[in-house]
Amino acid sequence: MTRPARRRTAGWLACLGAAAAGLGTAPPRAARVEDPVRVERAVFLMGTIATLAAETADRETALAKLERMVRVTEETEAALSTWRDDSVLGALNRHPIGRAFALPADVCGLLGRAARWSAATGGAFDPAVGSLVEAWGLRAEGRQPDGAELASARAAAGFRLLALDLDA
Repeated sequence: MTRPARRRTAGWLACLGAAAAGLGTAPPRAARVEDPVRVERAVFLMGTIATLAAETADRETALAKLERMVRVTEETEAALSTWRDDSVLGALNRHPIGRAFALPADVCGLLGRAARWSAATGGAFDPAVGSLVEAWGLRAEGRQPDGAELASARAAAGFRLLALDLDA
């Protein structure tokens, strides 16, 4: 190797060494962007395990947001779960057909919005499918209903069968 080539190589190695040494040091505090802190929590609700996650700049804020998400989901399940006997929706489903049932205002409002979505989608969105869930055994090992059973389940399903009096 010639002398100028050795100097160039030594120069490149010196620059490479200086750059590598600089990689191990942190940039000034004001210039560093912190990675967000992620916290997760698994909760069992509505027949399944849901994993909720929050990402924020610090762990304390992430935990607070995560706890709020868990609280809201648990409150929602307490009102709307068909997996719990003590939920508002569970009580409505057990109530005799044709008799009025008083709902909390927030649940009544939610059912009103669901009714509007069901109508707007021509029934493509229809949360009133309990008889179909039972016919197909979706909460058990699953099964294929025969034609008569499926026809009966379809006749008993549908938001159209629920009469809502949103003013009362």
